[in-house]
Amino acid sequence: MQTINFCGDSFCQLEPTISNRSLSWTTLLASKLNVNIIGYGKAGAAYEHAIKTFDSTADYTIFCWTEPNRLYHIKYPLNVGLADANSHKHPIYAAAKVYYKYLHNIDLANERQSRELYWFDHVILSNYQGLAVHLYCYDVRHTFTNGINMDTTLDTRPLREILGIRDVKNELDNHLTEQENSGLADKLYSIIKEHHEKTNT
Repeated sequence: MQTINFCGDSFCQLEPTISNRSLSWTTLLASKLNVNIIGYGKAGAAYEHAIKTFDSTADYTIFCWTEPNRLYHIKYPLNVGLADANSHKHPIYAAAKVYYKYLHNIDLANERQSRELYWFDHVILSNYQGLAVHLYCYDVRHTFTNGINMDTTLDTRPLREILGIRDVKNELDNHLTEQENSGLADKLYSIIKEHHEKTNT
């Protein structure tokens, strides 16, 4: 059976609530494609996690590219908010808080992510035999040459705030409602199906 790998952050994580897993877009898409899932994203992870979990043997890879200011750590998710909130609980977060206060440079982080995604695109994905689809969690930072680029971001919360929709009780842990999960799975399936139809004619 073919395989699919989800590389990114909480938008493509394994739902921690078991009853929600069947509602997640990752599960729905894998079912539509009739493929086995071999990997998921990690909540709070930096974009480097998506790069490190890429598996060239997967038939499909769905990337969820997050923002550039998160710090990669193999165990702890590190960003400004988590560092500030947890600095009194663990030395890793305390160190991250000091880093963000005195050393972090947002412009440099943006440039570094652009360079690294360019390298990943042209050096690694240029040799990938499977199909890559690139989703962006917050902002589009790089347009990939290798793979399919989605034209919308995953974070729907700002739009909901504009529309006055503030009830998050129906969100799964991937930040999307059941309806949004279903819609994303359908959209991705249509994009992948259309790609196959074009490449097989």
